Amino acid sequence: MAALFKQMWVRVFHLEGRLFRSLRDIFIPGKISVEFFKGKQKRYPPPVQFLFVVMFFFIFTFNHLIGTGGVHFQTNKSGVNIEERKEKFDLYATGRQYTEVRRMWQAFDSLPTAYRTPVVREALDSILRQTHGNAADKFSRALAATDSTNAGVLDSLPLSLGFHSIKIATQDIFQLEPDAIIERYRIESWVDKVLVRQGIKTMKTPDALVKTYLGSLVWTILALIAVLSPLLALLYRKQHRYYVEHFVFLLYQHTALFLVLTVVILINYFLPLPLWFWISFLLWLTISQLLAMKRFYGQSGWQTLWKWLLFSSIYLIGFVALFTVGTLVVFFLF
Repeated sequence: MAALFKQMWVRVFHLEGRLFRSLRDIFIPGKISVEFFKGKQKRYPPPVQFLFVVMFFFIFTFNHLIGTGGVHFQTNKSGVNIEERKEKFDLYATGRQYTEVRRMWQAFDSLPTAYRTPVVREALDSILRQTHGNAADKFSRALAATDSTNAGVLDSLPLSLGFHSIKIATQDIFQLEPDAIIERYRIESWVDKVLVRQGIKTMKTPDALVKTYLGSLVWTILALIAVLSPLLALLYRKQHRYYVEHFVFLLYQHTALFLVLTVVILINYFLPLPLWFWISFLLWLTISQLLAMKRFYGQSGWQTLWKWLLFSSIYLIGFVALFTVGTLVVFFLF
């Protein structure tokens, strides 16, 4: 980690201090893009390099919070929530404890009646509580912390891709290898086989999967910028701008976005921010793109407004589509 920081520190100063001078202007929507194409490129970092530096710190911040249990992803019927969490659960280790306790009780229930006395039951219960604690409660809490829809459901777990899922008995998930599960359940579909293998691997190392997703985010953003730059070229075709102008404009806008997100996430980790701040923050993110388009392209407010609405709608659809594809690729190759 020290070597990585050293490399990044050298990289930052290799930008000849322009990165630090840009931190003020990046928060003024569209200013750097305007200045950049007025011939003042030397005052600012190269746009792609600037984005990569900011994304590095954004991903590093998220990775650190995940590693310390500070960030918690919770899925439910209404979507995905991200919240701060101090207690960190290891779902796979907790599940193995739970299944081991169940296996011990099943072995006890299979003993002859003469051995299944209240005294022996109480002794076994005492031993298991000392060695495994209250495994059922811990496992139920781990499920609730990972997926609120699974809270209290201990007999089977769904392995899901979102649009497709299969249920596997809990004991099989935590006691058998993926290939043994595939054989036992007679799974023939290639998708289901991958789902079992990758789903169990994800349970074992969930943080690594999230970090992989974050690592692929920068490529998703770059792909999105490359795809949507022609849309801006179409909307402002009468200005006869080059493709690279729209591309650089979007690069700087995303750099500002992730820089602000990094700062806000860090502040919220140490000092939880109130609801009014998050509402104001979302409003700023929404309005800043409109103001940036107004400044950079120089059209009237109404012209900019309808183009911004169209662009934002297509942007949202494109982001969801690309991120979904990227998520599936990461899941299958993880």
